[in-house]
Amino acid sequence: QALTFAREQIKISEDLLRDDLTNRMLHLNLLKEESAFKGRIEENTAARRRLEASLTETRAKLDNIVQSAEAELEIADNYYRKKDYLVAAESYKAFITFHPIHDRIPYAYYQTGMCYLKASPKQIDRDQKYLDDSLRHFDSTTQFIDSDVYDPAKEKSREVRKKIASRHYYVGRFYYRTK
Repeated sequence: QALTFAREQIKISEDLLRDDLTNRMLHLNLLKEESAFKGRIEENTAARRRLEASLTETRAKLDNIVQSAEAELEIADNYYRKKDYLVAAESYKAFITFHPIHDRIPYAYYQTGMCYLKASPKQIDRDQKYLDDSLRHFDSTTQFIDSDVYDPAKEKSREVRKKIASRHYYVGRFYYRTK
C-alpha cells in the first residue's frame, strides 16, 4: 500500500516536473523512497521463503522425532518380549529421559516397573534389589490418573509392596530365630 502511494506521488511529481512546478530534487527523493519500499518488499519476500522452507524442514524433523520415539518404545518392547528385562528397563528409561512430554510416558513408566518386577527373583530369600526400582516406577505411573495403565500400576504397586514387606518379615524372622 505504501508502494502504491509512492508510485502515485511519483506520477504526480513527473507531471509537475514537466510543467516546472516542482524541482528535480524532490522528484529524486520520491524515486529513492520507491526504491527503498521495493527493497524492503523483496527482503520480506525472501525472508518469507526462508521461513517457509525452515518450517517445512522443522515439520519433517518433528515427524521423524515422533516416529523415532515410537521406534524406541518398540525396541524396548522387543527386549521385554525376549525377557531381557534389564535391557528393556534401560530402554524405557531412555525413552522417558529423551521424550518427557510424550503421550506414552505412563506406558513407559509402567513397563519399566514391570521389567524390574520380573527381574526380581520369586523367592524372597534371594536378593530383591530391583523391587524398590519397580515400586518407584509404578508409583510414577499412578501420577497419570487418566492413563490406561493407571489401574494396573496401582495393583502392581500393591503387589510389590507386599513382596517388600514379605522380604522384611523374612529377614527379621531369620535374625530373631538366630538370636
